[in-house]
Amino acid sequence: MPSNSLSRKEVETLVDANAAALALPLTEALRPGVVENMSRICTLAQSVMEFPLPAETEPAPVFIHAPG
Repeated sequence: MPSNSLSRKEVETLVDANAAALALPLTEALRPGVVENMSRICTLAQSVMEFPLPAETEPAPVFIHAPG
């Protein structure tokens, strides 16, 4: 895990806060798996955020969803 990743306690807090905000029931049996998956998501997100982009890169103004 990269050194600037969230700690286990921070991930647990994030999971609990999101479950509460979305009114999602999160049983004690399911919580460890959700915390583990969120930790992995945070690690992957950090890799994406660290990817260097040229200064002239602009966000796409519109994303079109093609059916199928």
